[in-house]
Amino acid sequence: MPNYTQKTALATLLAVSSSTVVGLQNHDNSSATRAAPGAYQSTDRIIVKYKPGYSINLTSALSSSSSHRVNRNDLPANALKPDWQISADIRSAERISSTGAVIYQLNKRADLNSLQAKLEQLQQDPNIEYAEPDLIMQIQRVPNDARYSEQWHYYESKGGMNLPNAWDISTGSPDSVVAVIDTGVLPHDDLRSNLLGGYDFIGDADRARDNDGRDADPTDEGDWAMAGSCGGGYPQWSSPSSWHGTHVAGTIGAVSNNGVGVAGVAWNSKVLPIRALGHCGGYSSDIIDGIRWAAGYNVAEVPDNPTPAKVINLSLGGYGNCTRAYQEAIDDARRQGVTVVVAAGNDNDYASRYSPANCEGVITVAANNRDGGRAYYSNFGRSVDITAPGGETSEETSDNGILSTLNTGSRGANYGEASYGYYQGTSMAAPHVAGVVSLLYSIDSSMTPNRAENLLKATARRFPTGIQRECSKDECGAGIVDATALLKKASGDVSEPEEPKPEDNDSDNGDSDSNTQQQVFENNEWHYIPDNNESGINSRIFVNRSGNAGSITVKVDIAHDYIGDLQVRLVAPNGKSVVLAEPSDDRDTQLKTSWTVEASTVSAYGEWSLEVSDHYRQDTGYLKYWGLEFK
Repeated sequence: MPNYTQKTALATLLAVSSSTVVGLQNHDNSSATRAAPGAYQSTDRIIVKYKPGYSINLTSALSSSSSHRVNRNDLPANALKPDWQISADIRSAERISSTGAVIYQLNKRADLNSLQAKLEQLQQDPNIEYAEPDLIMQIQRVPNDARYSEQWHYYESKGGMNLPNAWDISTGSPDSVVAVIDTGVLPHDDLRSNLLGGYDFIGDADRARDNDGRDADPTDEGDWAMAGSCGGGYPQWSSPSSWHGTHVAGTIGAVSNNGVGVAGVAWNSKVLPIRALGHCGGYSSDIIDGIRWAAGYNVAEVPDNPTPAKVINLSLGGYGNCTRAYQEAIDDARRQGVTVVVAAGNDNDYASRYSPANCEGVITVAANNRDGGRAYYSNFGRSVDITAPGGETSEETSDNGILSTLNTGSRGANYGEASYGYYQGTSMAAPHVAGVVSLLYSIDSSMTPNRAENLLKATARRFPTGIQRECSKDECGAGIVDATALLKKASGDVSEPEEPKPEDNDSDNGDSDSNTQQQVFENNEWHYIPDNNESGINSRIFVNRSGNAGSITVKVDIAHDYIGDLQVRLVAPNGKSVVLAEPSDDRDTQLKTSWTVEASTVSAYGEWSLEVSDHYRQDTGYLKYWGLEFK
């Protein structure tokens, strides 16, 4: 299609629900076949969600079964219609998830690549909304890598988070609850008084190691594993219990100012432990139910959560795209005003390749080391929103890692003397951010996920230069979290600049003079546009520019089999939007063009997004580039 310019008015913008966004897919032709570092490539469960009005009568069948499981031969006749290829592989229907989807148990573990073809066939059924693997997620910590003065990650100027002065503003609030969806927690002496009741969402008794399924006890029973015991040659080496959830919870809410042990980021906030990871990791469906329960939604056969969270921490992940089930749960949490913080992953790879780090509406956190550079293991790329201390340990020294609450038990917990230990990972970086967002909610009960993210980015400290593994905004998000600047800005301290100073962030930040502010903002990351999917994709650009947007030039470069299938929409930071292109009979295979949008009544500052959706079958393509140019 030839280049041309169109003009439309932002005065007609309509509000857009966050539920319309879905996870992004990174463009990499080799990613479908390469090994997934640190993640499972198989599963023995699938998730099938049927469209409204299509009943398969499983609810009554499941509730009447003492095991809450219906064997395949006893499934309702229409549960496996149409006659699809994978039906013979199904052993039972396990349960109805909190999203209304059915969790099916397969006869045996299936490779994800071979399973995907069968699921695609199943999804052709017009009565099915989606069908996808119930992925098995892993904790985000680099395995086998070898106290307040020792917690450099809170106070040091290069790699720390500038917390001491922030604590003069807030140390948290009991109402500012942080849910930790992880391996569960132990009743550590330096953590116990800040723990709420929580819940264990692991339905598999073997994985849970507590001789039952879901229950009200989120105690970590240990995730030790013998080499190869989890299937597929995983893990490569035998490993002791990590007590991962206890370490993460300690960073967020260890009891502080008590003369012993370590400090937490939000000492007076409460931690809601939700157990979803056990021996050999945890199923996405358990994690998803944990997300929705944490946010205050009802989950079948589980008592309602009496203390809904304001923040959810997910220090977990696995290789692959953000699934519909994950995105639904995250969108639901955001509707309740809950901020979801996710570890970027520890594979020194693009975060856009790992879920739930690549889901929309989450704050994805990369890890920095003690010098302020990107930690060697940390994932990176445009999916990263912010960076926080994750540390680096070695066989020679561990004190450059993150110090938090732990346990000395190699398998079961040792309930003797409370212990502490250093870990490294984006799993350690994420709870730093979750804790500081809890401080935001404690000083402003009307805080929203979008505002929390924007504040984090606006006040972030620039990445240091002249060090090993220097980072940039393209790799590590807006900068390193600065807790003091964040809380000052959130509390309306006029001594802080409304926008970041150029010397406090990368050179592409503008100052108050509109003539010297950055004019062009771009996103060059490729995004696959799913076929015949009205949710489509959402690509984001953060604009660090003061004043009204004025007249904007929006540029796009899209390659697609049939451009006429597409709708293109621009969404402003305040949620208003304008449709730039509608489905048509345009048979071109390239949309490389620009539009002028009048946006004089809209603030330029914040996150802009471009939504691209395909409205007809049999044609696919990629969003290759889009940009904003301010006059």
